[in-house]
Amino acid sequence: MNTQTVVEKSTTETGVTPEDKPYIVIHQALDFFLFLIEGLLLLDFALLASGANRGAGFFQLIHSIANIFMIPFRYLFPVTQASGSTIDWSILVAMVVYSLVFLAIRKAIAVVYTADNA
Repeated sequence: MNTQTVVEKSTTETGVTPEDKPYIVIHQALDFFLFLIEGLLLLDFALLASGANRGAGFFQLIHSIANIFMIPFRYLFPVTQASGSTIDWSILVAMVVYSLVFLAIRKAIAVVYTADNA
């Protein structure tokens, strides 16, 4: 008679195994950085579109930080100006591209993780 022992993974109360923790932490960090970048870009777009005072400290802070993430996309499309508002279409393109890049990174990590645990 052949007896097999089934070894179950140890889990915490949430059902997360110790092997899953690095994977979850990486996903949470990626989500945080994507949220941060997208939030800054969206806020910059909204301030420009609403015609916010460019001399205000808050505007300058947000715009200078957002410009770091806009370097690859600057002057991709012409800027539309009307009645004190500025629509920078490049910001919207940057938001889409950053979302796609982060999604691709997450999918790549998921593929590697599932291949390691298969």
